[in-house]
Amino acid sequence: MYGPSRTKSSWTRHPGRRDEVVLATKFGNQRAADGSFIRINGTPEYVAEACDASLRRLGVEVIDLYYQHRVDRTVDIEETGAP
Repeated sequence: MYGPSRTKSSWTRHPGRRDEVVLATKFGNQRAADGSFIRINGTPEYVAEACDASLRRLGVEVIDLYYQHRVDRTVDIEETGAP
C-alpha cells in the first residue's frame, strides 16, 4: 500500500499466522492528518513517531524490516539510524 493507509493488511485479520510472514514497512514521507504530504523527514524523532504509528496501525509488536523510503538530505544517515 502507498500513502496514508487507514486499514490493516488482510493478514492481520488471521490471528496465529504472524510467524508465516516477514513484515516490512517504510518511513520517510511525513504526512498531515488529512494525508497531505508535508516533507521528507529522516530525523530520529520522526522515525520513532512513524514506527510507533506503523505498529499501532498494523496491530503488531514487531516490524521485521523497517526501511527508509526517501532519504532526507538535511539529516546525516548516521543520525537517522541512531537509536
